[in-house]
Amino acid sequence: MFATSKLEAGDLIFAERPIIVIPQAIPFPDIEYPEGITQAEMLKIQLTEFEKLLEMCVGRMLPQDKKAFFELCDSHTEDGSGPILGRVRTNGFGIEFEAKDGEPHSATFIAA
Repeated sequence: MFATSKLEAGDLIFAERPIIVIPQAIPFPDIEYPEGITQAEMLKIQLTEFEKLLEMCVGRMLPQDKKAFFELCDSHTEDGSGPILGRVRTNGFGIEFEAKDGEPHSATFIAA
């Protein structure tokens, strides 16, 4: 993202509601991993499990929102991210709000 005009502190940048908000860290501290697997294999398991959770979120979207979400670019097609997480990683922005878990989150917006 880049600005097309000078911005001052406090200027409104987004006035849209995000289409999806997710934790920035993959939330799977209690996965039981097979013995002897590599870090890369652990990451693949985490990404697969996270994608399953995201599928539930996207499955609850209105049809027009789901269509718009899947029209977003996905530049993470070769790193183990699924099609949903890839779009969030490509298009998401870090946001701050008072989440119950206190962790940083990422929001993905669809430009109106």
